[in-house]
Amino acid sequence: MAQRLVVLALVAFLAPAARAADTTPAERWQFFSEEAQIGSELLDLALTNRPESIALRNVRVLDVESGELRAGMIVLVAGGRIEAVGAEAATPVPKGARVIDAGNRVLVPGFVDMHVHNLESWSQMLLNLAAGVTTVRDMDGFPWLLALRDAIRAGRILAPNEYVSGQLLNFFPMDWYARVVRTPQEARTAVDEQARDGYDFIKVHNMMPAGMYRALADEAHKRGLDLVGHIPHDVLVADAVRAGQRTLEHLKGFYLDAGLKPSPEDWLSVMRGAHDVYVDPTFYVTRNSFREAEAIRLLDGEEMQFVPWRLRAQWRALAERPADGNLKLQRNVLPMSIEMSRRLHEIGTPFLTGTDSGGGYPFHVPGFALHEEFRYFQQAGFSALETLRAATLNAARAMRRESEFGTISPGKRADLVLLAGDPSQDLANADRIEGVMVRGVWLDRKLLDGMLADLRRLYAKPAAPLAPDAEAWRRLVSRYRDLRKRGLPLRDHDLAELCRLLDEEGEPALSDEVASWRTTRSPT
Repeated sequence: MAQRLVVLALVAFLAPAARAADTTPAERWQFFSEEAQIGSELLDLALTNRPESIALRNVRVLDVESGELRAGMIVLVAGGRIEAVGAEAATPVPKGARVIDAGNRVLVPGFVDMHVHNLESWSQMLLNLAAGVTTVRDMDGFPWLLALRDAIRAGRILAPNEYVSGQLLNFFPMDWYARVVRTPQEARTAVDEQARDGYDFIKVHNMMPAGMYRALADEAHKRGLDLVGHIPHDVLVADAVRAGQRTLEHLKGFYLDAGLKPSPEDWLSVMRGAHDVYVDPTFYVTRNSFREAEAIRLLDGEEMQFVPWRLRAQWRALAERPADGNLKLQRNVLPMSIEMSRRLHEIGTPFLTGTDSGGGYPFHVPGFALHEEFRYFQQAGFSALETLRAATLNAARAMRRESEFGTISPGKRADLVLLAGDPSQDLANADRIEGVMVRGVWLDRKLLDGMLADLRRLYAKPAAPLAPDAEAWRRLVSRYRDLRKRGLPLRDHDLAELCRLLDEEGEPALSDEVASWRTTRSPT
C-alpha cells in the first residue's frame, strides 16, 4: 500500500486536474462572468453559422493515406456531409450552392485531438476550432458531457465533434473525476451502466488490479465498447494487448511510474504486429513539469494571450519556483517518450495525436496544444504525412468511425481545414489556416480571427480591481439561467462551486436554484 501511495504522488501530473483555485471570490466571479460570455458566443455562433450547400473550388485536396495532392479539384458539401470530390471541369456545381474560391490552397481533413478533458472553460472549443481541430475525444465523461455531445451534434452549439468516454475507472479515489471500483463485479457493473448511458468508450486509469482489469475488458467487449486509457500499474503491455485495449495513453506501461523508467518488459516484441492497438503518447502533457527559464519562455508566447490573466499570474508564480527532485525526475518522461515512440514507429505501431489539454494542467493552451504535439511527433521521427495521418485517419480508425470522418471522401462528415501551404511537405503549413469547416459550417479566416480577438479582450487584466456586489451575483445567476434555457449544458463541478460562492454571499435561495440545475441523469 505504501508503495502505491508513493507512485500516486509521483504521477499526479498525469491525472486529470481540478482547476487551480483563484484567490478571491471576486476573481471567481470574473471566471463565471467570462464563462457566461463564452457560452453565449458558442450559442450565438451556432445560430448565425449554419451548414450550407457549399462548393469549394480551385482547391488542392490532400489524400492523407496515400500522400497524393490533387490540384484543380472541387469539393461539394451539403447537409453537413461531403457530396462529391472531383476535377473541377467534370464536377458541376449544384444550383444555389455557395461557391468559395480556395485560391489553389490545400484542403486537409479536420484535425483530431484524441485526448482532451472538457473540465475548465468553454473557450477550449473556440481555440480548438481556430486551430483546425474539428473532433475531440473527451477522456473523462459525465452526464453533462453527454448532453454537450448531443447538443453539438444537433447543431445547437458550434464546437468540435465530441466523442466521450465513461467516467474514468480506478481502484483508488481521485476526487470527483473518478469512479472507484473495488471488485471485479463492481467493474462489470460500472461498464454496464456506462454502456446503458450511451458513453462511447470505457476508460481505465492507473490503479486497477490485474483480475479486475480483465473483468473490465471482458465486460466492455461484451457490451461492444472499446477499452481505452492507461495501462494500470499491475498490468503488462502484453496483458493489455491480449485484453484488446484499443488505445494506450501516455505510454503508461512502456515506462513505469515507480521511478519513471522504462519497463523491463519486452514491449517492442509484444507490439510488433499489434496493428489494431493504437498508441497516444501525449508528449504535450509533459509541460506540467516545466519550471524556471523553460516555463517562463512558454509564458511569454503568443498563445498565453488566450489564458485568463489570473491563471497566467498563477502559472508565472509556479514557473519561478525551483524544480524539486520529483519534478526533475518527471523531466525524464519527455525524452524517454520520444525515444520509445521512435522505436514503436519503426515497427509499424499506429499512433494518435492527443494533448491532455483542458484538464487544468499548468502551461496548457488548447488548440495550440495539438500543433505543438505535431512538432514533438517530428522529433520522434515521424514524417509530416505520418503525423497528419495520426491526427486524421488514424483517429477515425482507432474509434472505428472511418466511415464518418478522417479523409476527404464522399459521404463523410464535412470536417475540413483549408491551409495556405502543403503540410505533407512542411508541417509548419498546418499552422497556416485560412478556413475551417465543421459539420458543413464554414468558418473563414475573418471569423476565426474575430473569435480569437474576443477571447484576447476577455482575458486581459482589468484596469481596476473587481468588487462585485450582491446585485452583480444575482445578475450572474440570471445569465446562467438564460444559458441553460438556451440549451448550454453546464458543468456540474462549476455549479457546485457557484453554489458555495452564493452561500458565502448570503444568497441561499439562488444557491438552491443553481443546485437544481446539476445533471443527475444521462440524456439518452
